[in-house]
Amino acid sequence: MNQMEQIAQIVILPIVLGVVAYFIKLAMDFKKLKLKNEVTQKLLDRFKDVNDLNVFLQSNTGAEFLRMMTVDPNPPKEKLISTIYRGIVLIFGGAGAWIIGGIIPEYQWICNAAGVVLVFLGFGFLVSWYIAYNLSKKLGLIDKMI
Repeated sequence: MNQMEQIAQIVILPIVLGVVAYFIKLAMDFKKLKLKNEVTQKLLDRFKDVNDLNVFLQSNTGAEFLRMMTVDPNPPKEKLISTIYRGIVLIFGGAGAWIIGGIIPEYQWICNAAGVVLVFLGFGFLVSWYIAYNLSKKLGLIDKMI
């Protein structure tokens, strides 16, 4: 097995797996959204008039139902934390590309270029997290302490 085939296995396989995982997640999100739509429609069909629906929505059960039916139930804290995860993973991915470039000198420039892009994307995510965290605190979207 030559070095080009080794690079292909190291670089292309994770990319393909990432794309497949992304499409699986999209399919699952679509299925969840479709199921939520069906449940909501069946629930609305059970109410005889607007007053019954209004009484239900003002109850604790109705409030919980509305909270669960939102399209994006992730609170801001979870979104901020996932941004940190993404940034760290990208930084380590870039460092890994630099290491591969050191191991295989013929393709060092490709690996270094990929490494620089990944590291800067990772730092971009971390800077984005910092700005979003401070804005969210100032706007009162999250508690003062995480």
